[in-house]
Amino acid sequence: MLRRVNELHAKIDQIHADELAHYSEIQGDEFKELFALACPFSMVHVPGFYNVNQSLKYIRDNAIPGDLVECGCALGGVAIFMRLCLTRWGMNRTIHLFDTFVGPPIGSRDTIHGGQELVWSAAMENHRAGTEENIVEATGSLDGFHIVEGFVEQTLPVTSLPELALLRLDTDFYESTRVEFELLYPKLTRGGVLIVDDYGYFQGSRRATDEYLATIRPTPLLNRIDQGVWAGVKP
Repeated sequence: MLRRVNELHAKIDQIHADELAHYSEIQGDEFKELFALACPFSMVHVPGFYNVNQSLKYIRDNAIPGDLVECGCALGGVAIFMRLCLTRWGMNRTIHLFDTFVGPPIGSRDTIHGGQELVWSAAMENHRAGTEENIVEATGSLDGFHIVEGFVEQTLPVTSLPELALLRLDTDFYESTRVEFELLYPKLTRGGVLIVDDYGYFQGSRRATDEYLATIRPTPLLNRIDQGVWAGVKP
């Protein structure tokens, strides 16, 4: 059963270690401690984790109301990190996780940065049980998590959610990202944090983001966190 990301990417542990050494400006023992507990379950790079850390501190310090949503939680690394931060700071927020746990729909196509064409051709073995085991191993329990399995095009329209303080989108492809914006961005409270993982890498994610934001006013300022992750605050 799939549990660790190094089963998918053999070099990811070394990449994380090298990044911690390279980004010397990212300081703080607490961040490094919690990152070490969460990173075995995620391909998100150090700047992406630090962005989540800073976003949660901003939500805490400014009393931004609402729950947290992650679409595309994979093996649970970022969700684990969020729960560890919230617990450390005594914050009680529900973390809603949406994932197929088998990958995108078969036949999903996209162009990644650099022009390479990507076609998703086969389903993964369902790894929901592994993700849940990771969460329990790292945080102690599934308390405070609301996990929804399935394609967001089908699950989001029938799932009731409260207002949101943080919205993290990491499903890469155009169709899913577009649905997430249409149904979840209106629930993001003013001052809430928007994080679009792979905006800089998957062109479908970028196109869906740009198309939706072109329809609303005022629009958030999205800043580059690393090659993939871009983030901002809802005005």
